[in-house]
Amino acid sequence: MDTSSLPPGRLTLSGEPPEQRVSAMRNELRQTLSRLYKLENHDIFFVQSVRVALVILTQLFHQQEVARCAARQASQQQVSELLLPSATRIGAPGNVPLIAHVNPYSGQVNSLYNSAGKGVVDGCHSFATMLHEELVRDSAIFVAPLHMHAALTSGLALIALRTAEFSTLLRSELLLFEASTVLAKPLEDALINIRSDHWQPYNVAQAGSVKLADLCGMDFFSTSDPRLPFSCFNLPGLTEAEQSRIKSADVSYFSHMRTLRISCRQRGEGKIALDSSEQVKARLRQLWPAR
Repeated sequence: MDTSSLPPGRLTLSGEPPEQRVSAMRNELRQTLSRLYKLENHDIFFVQSVRVALVILTQLFHQQEVARCAARQASQQQVSELLLPSATRIGAPGNVPLIAHVNPYSGQVNSLYNSAGKGVVDGCHSFATMLHEELVRDSAIFVAPLHMHAALTSGLALIALRTAEFSTLLRSELLLFEASTVLAKPLEDALINIRSDHWQPYNVAQAGSVKLADLCGMDFFSTSDPRLPFSCFNLPGLTEAEQSRIKSADVSYFSHMRTLRISCRQRGEGKIALDSSEQVKARLRQLWPAR
């Protein structure tokens, strides 16, 4: 683009058009995340959120299915039949099947073995945790936000797909969506965090198996997978006042599941897990102090 055609204020301080600057930040972040999160065999694409990612993938997979069906029908029909409006009529796109690696309400970890071709893996609660290796190894395509366990930035999520298993056309379409939807601010924030001294790529907390009996007349025995950075407890019968009292950044109560979840965060390089069971117990004692 000829920069003289841009209005005043559309150039960055370095003299680069904003589009080039944003593209450079996307590519830098893509390469960095590929290295940090062992995604060398995957292509990474950025979107604003996991929800946006699923909408985009639903549309793209539907387009691919339309093309396949049209080609199959064309090979089986007479030329005159192909001119009829009903010849290639296919329904509207549905919802792409979503495979949860981790159930956020129960803490159950689902196997991703043989999940390829069956849907998109939801990696929200395993990406950048001690289950990250399993997620990358066993899923052909997954989505994850960058604000949760990666602790990089809000307003940014990634789609990671194994390069060998998807078409060049799909990757090209995803690049077009990325270029038209992703804003500069989340990219800037993510790169600033990566370059800082305090940030580390993984949440290495493992809540373990928590057992705390007779706390204010209640027993707290965790039902979640001990490898996760959170503990889930079956806790029926909390009133709305009690739910409001305990609600905080690290504590959630899911009334439809009657489940309490306490989350832990410990930054690390992803090689060694840190036992956070005592942290969970301490949090329970804070929430239900002895009288």
